[in-house]
Amino acid sequence: MKLEKKIQINGITTSVCQREGAGPAIICIHGNSLSQKIFDPLWGNTSLSRFPLVTFDFPGHGVSARPDQPEETYSMTGYAKFIELLLSELGISEVVLLGFSLGGHIAIEAAGNNIGSIVKGIFMIGSPPLEHLEDFSEAFLPLPEGASLFVETITRRQVEIIAANISDNEEEYPVFAAAIESSDPSTRKYLMQSIAAGGYHNEHEFLVKTKIPVMSVYGENDRMVNIAYLKDSRLEKLLMGRKKIISDSAHLPDWNTALAPELLSFMETSIV
Repeated sequence: MKLEKKIQINGITTSVCQREGAGPAIICIHGNSLSQKIFDPLWGNTSLSRFPLVTFDFPGHGVSARPDQPEETYSMTGYAKFIELLLSELGISEVVLLGFSLGGHIAIEAAGNNIGSIVKGIFMIGSPPLEHLEDFSEAFLPLPEGASLFVETITRRQVEIIAANISDNEEEYPVFAAAIESSDPSTRKYLMQSIAAGGYHNEHEFLVKTKIPVMSVYGENDRMVNIAYLKDSRLEKLLMGRKKIISDSAHLPDWNTALAPELLSFMETSIV
């Protein structure tokens, strides 16, 4: 049963949806300027219904409140710390981190920090592992008309472009667009500043050293991630046995026909 509630995390009113179940809780981490609504199809997916599930809105996203200290909160380390506090508040002791886009990078950041001991798996969607800041230009593709989720001000036209490049399902575009437009614009400014300052884990190093099971999933026709980057020899080696390219799919492949089966397989075969 899905329970919707508002809780206080570090003084910030936070929107959370939760379902009880057996095994590690699947903690859904949304992407830059989006919201927990991107995970809505999971609530009705019967194949995953036995697992505990948590979705939430980061501060300044969805219907969660904006923070008093945005520069600290809107950063990779800030988001990772927020997840740590969220799990503590919910009393959850075993998790699988499910991150979409930026959420996948935040999952690595969180697992590399204080919650590593309770993370039983990481499932990333559209999150190419990054080693250096220079990797950004190789790992990601430029969008038309200068559309970007790493600038503070975004025009309505640019919002529409971003929404249309997330998935191939036009019915989802208004959900994405509404989330982007309602997000705190300063989240993008401070996030980019923190990344430019090197405020994140070396994800290549993390993947080499970690014993946590990891699966990374990408859409073959992703218009945001450069799939050619993933085929570089160093990435091929890094992600060997931990990568799946889904045919005829965009940045966010279809939940029910593509992602849920992959997630179920990961939960059943990789999670102890």
